[in-house]
Amino acid sequence: MASLAAIALPALPQFDVPSLPPIADKALRLSATTHSSYHQTPRNAQSLDLDYQLPEDYEKLEHIGDSVLGTLVTLLLQDLYPNLPAGSTTMLKAHLVKNETLAQISVRQDLMSQLRAAPSAVYTVRGQIKAQASVFEAHIAAVFFDFLRSPTPGGYMDDKRALPSTQLPPLPDMRLRTNGQALDYVGHFFRPIFTPIAEFAYAFMATKAEELRNTQHDGGVDEPDFDGLTSGAAASLNTFCMRTVGRIPEYNYIPLDVNAWECECVVVLKGARYVTTAVRSSKKAAMGVAAWKIGKLLNLDWAERGARKRVREAVADP
Repeated sequence: MASLAAIALPALPQFDVPSLPPIADKALRLSATTHSSYHQTPRNAQSLDLDYQLPEDYEKLEHIGDSVLGTLVTLLLQDLYPNLPAGSTTMLKAHLVKNETLAQISVRQDLMSQLRAAPSAVYTVRGQIKAQASVFEAHIAAVFFDFLRSPTPGGYMDDKRALPSTQLPPLPDMRLRTNGQALDYVGHFFRPIFTPIAEFAYAFMATKAEELRNTQHDGGVDEPDFDGLTSGAAASLNTFCMRTVGRIPEYNYIPLDVNAWECECVVVLKGARYVTTAVRSSKKAAMGVAAWKIGKLLNLDWAERGARKRVREAVADP
């Protein structure tokens, strides 16, 4: 899965999704759209002063929005793909919350048109992926706190761009509102935006995974799960070669598409040159398979045991 995690998502398709709700609280609304260059206030990122006057920009909201967004994405993926393994879910989540994805959403939500920055920097900042993603995260946090602080949060006001307020649960008394209710409130707007993006990302990664499996198949190994039988093959071959010819095999690596690696293993023994290749998603895995193939060519015991184990498992589970 590590190689799939390194693959960048293509540009998001155009989805017909609602906007984030307006923010009724003016202070939150301004903070969520203000870059640090606007006030040019000195800051101390390592200060532990509890009376520290926070600059009126989006950095603290971005910090909180990152956590809120992470929680909502995790819960969404659990609902969409409850049987997806934890590692694959983590990989998919990383694609959804990375700056490149959030920046596209931010631009499509037209959040950057509201950005306040130093006059000399405003156009540069508006075009920065990191800033675009940060503003989106800040808006997520602002929507969260707007529910807790505003008598009538923005989502309960009439706004044709956002979800109709009739789709929201009755608004609790302001004194009785909780962080959990605020999270649910954000989720009402978050899910229609992120569900099609999550489905698009999953479909894209599934296609890439199939391409990777096909690449592995072309490398000469029939079963994708065969790699477990080659564990330790490289170490065993290295030991054999050191004892017989005084040096380890020659391993040559070539990077391929979809973050796959081809390994060529070369052993010269008694004047004969043995060469095998294997393709896997990592150098280590490709080396193990290529080394195992050399072991098979040389009829080494540890390679033969792996082959016999493979046959036994195939017979037991046809």
